[in-house]
Amino acid sequence: MLLMNHINSNGNKFNDTKITFGTIEDYFATVNERMPINKNNYPILEGDFMPYADVYVDSISSYWTGYFTTRPYFKSLSRELQHWLRSTEIFFSLTRNFLRQRLKINYLNVSLDREYAIITNARQNLALFQHHDGITGTSKDYVMEDYGRRLSHSINSTLITLAKIVQYLNLDIDSINDVNNTEQFIFTTAYRSDWRTFTQQHLLKVPSDQDGLRLLVLNSHTQLRIESIKILADDPFIQIIDIENEKKISFQINPNF
Repeated sequence: MLLMNHINSNGNKFNDTKITFGTIEDYFATVNERMPINKNNYPILEGDFMPYADVYVDSISSYWTGYFTTRPYFKSLSRELQHWLRSTEIFFSLTRNFLRQRLKINYLNVSLDREYAIITNARQNLALFQHHDGITGTSKDYVMEDYGRRLSHSINSTLITLAKIVQYLNLDIDSINDVNNTEQFIFTTAYRSDWRTFTQQHLLKVPSDQDGLRLLVLNSHTQLRIESIKILADDPFIQIIDIENEKKISFQINPNF
């Protein structure tokens, strides 16, 4: 209000500008007053509503200005990190409370604190990408590359952390003196080799002995889900057995090129 009074009281400094409060109705009423009698002469915008941006790299436009059409790969990368981060957070909370309340194990807190630091870093990178020039994909190329490296790094670190956390739930606590010296025996099938590539699956090498290879399937949802699961195996002559009831599970083999 002070600014309005100052401008209105000093017309000689501000070209006789007068500022008042108004409504949307006042705005359109003023527009109609200033337009010619023929109201069909309103300016019309025609053409593509999602043009290329005016930020040019190597003489070409860097991106589309439309939210849903701009750099969809980075949007997918963000959603993937969100997926793995959510699962890791859930199992981290479950593991920490299980070890502390049911097994009365406290010496794992140091290890879990390190895992939590990785989770926190992934949260920060995901939150950073929610910037209005991040998730929209309208940043310059080198900025988007930094976003991509951060998201991809967080996906890989979150996958490793998730495997470690799940392993804590499967440890024989009574026979372990130092969890830091325990060899990792649970790994995720997903991995990223580079921030420019999509997430891939490790090729599972099935041993020829009777023990075979154990496949642990995690459901981070609060209800039972029935869906197909895809894995890569190096041998088509295999069988999958439910370890709880020792029943064979039907599966389909497809060649992978």
